[in-house]
Amino acid sequence: MKKNKLTNRLFYGFLIIILLSIVTGVVGIFGLASLNSTYSELNQYQQDDTITQNIQTINNLIILLIVSIVVTVLLGIIISTRLTKGTLANLEAALDDAEAASRAKSSFLSNMSHEMRTPMNAIIGMTRIAKNQKEPSEKDLSLDKIDKASNHLLGVINHVLDMSKIEANKFDIHLSSFDFKKLIDEAVNIISVDALDRKINVSLELDGSIPRYIVSDELRISQVLINLLSNAVKFTPNSGSVTLRTKHIGEFLQLEVIDTGIGIPEFRIAHIFDAFEQLESDANRKYGGTGLGLVISKRVVEMLGGKIWVESELSVGSRFSFTIPYIAGEIELLEKTSSFISVPQDINFEEYTMLLVEDVDINREIVISMLEATGINIICVDNGAKAVKKFTDDPDLFDVILMDIQMPVMDGLTATRTIRALDTPKSTSIPIIAMTANVFHEDMEACFDAGMNSHIGKPLLRDKMLALLAQHLIVEE
Repeated sequence: MKKNKLTNRLFYGFLIIILLSIVTGVVGIFGLASLNSTYSELNQYQQDDTITQNIQTINNLIILLIVSIVVTVLLGIIISTRLTKGTLANLEAALDDAEAASRAKSSFLSNMSHEMRTPMNAIIGMTRIAKNQKEPSEKDLSLDKIDKASNHLLGVINHVLDMSKIEANKFDIHLSSFDFKKLIDEAVNIISVDALDRKINVSLELDGSIPRYIVSDELRISQVLINLLSNAVKFTPNSGSVTLRTKHIGEFLQLEVIDTGIGIPEFRIAHIFDAFEQLESDANRKYGGTGLGLVISKRVVEMLGGKIWVESELSVGSRFSFTIPYIAGEIELLEKTSSFISVPQDINFEEYTMLLVEDVDINREIVISMLEATGINIICVDNGAKAVKKFTDDPDLFDVILMDIQMPVMDGLTATRTIRALDTPKSTSIPIIAMTANVFHEDMEACFDAGMNSHIGKPLLRDKMLALLAQHLIVEE
């Protein structure tokens, strides 16, 4: 409807311009004709050869002007008509594209609302159920479901954040040396639980010529691989199979995820990596998903200098493949760039004291509960100014500081700079770990620039927390 109204307005606008051109031409022609008549009358009374010659020259100019006006009007009509047709065609195509994009985004937002509300409903509902249950085993079952729904919701949020970074051109690539075989094993382990529950066989076909240690972006490659493997498991019926295959092709690695799933209709394959595109709504309702995973995967692979594609047959299965360039890494470099170390779950920190700087009560409670089994002593304050005062009063009391970033009175970055500037030996050596929901690369860089040693994002994961504390309290000693 809007498109038809706009088309009509443009058409009538061009028509008015053409009519005005014609009227102007006609008026000009009549005016010149009148002037020509006047000169003809003068010619009857003037016999001077010079005047006659001038009048003849003027007459020639009048004729030339008349011809020019006629040609101009005709060219104007032709050009305006062609421009009108071309402009209208381009506008109609642009409007069609805009309407298609609007429909896709509306469908995406509807699906996104479903994807976020579904796990949130499970979290709220199972929390209420757990409160009313008396048997420990029943409470544990409810808590397991809450944990699963929470992880699903976190995955949705991460996809949205990644997509926002892509749209803002802030999606960064960071190269480092890492254990490629370990990356493969960890990716498979993540999806193996769901695969086992549905009796889906997951197999590996690894090219032995690929170096164990390579230089690329470990986090992003893992992100793409886990997304493709998760999709393969999700869209594969029970008792099906998923295969991860690696190949060494010149200076490129090729990774393939092959499944015996539902397949993709041929007309969808060309748009499968487009933003806000998913399979039919029935498939969406059955299998879920945000529709962003493949978009993000495509951008990651292209930023790494590779390409991604899919081959699929409906009701037979799909093969998602992607290539990435790489260079062989070194074990020494790997050890220097490794962020976390493996630590036992029963590690003991009884001889250490932590200054926990966090303004939200429940977040302080989570950290205390998470670290309770380690025996570490925790002293809490709720803003940066109190943290600076607490540390200044007794610097040697503390072995590590866990610092939130966004707090009232004084934020974590300012508090860190203030502590680092103190005139005490401990102020420059004490490990300060940023604990924040700000997980973009520029946020982490701001933490390091302020003088922090490490960064851990919210929601907090116990394994990463223990690894960071062990790294700063035990390994660095």
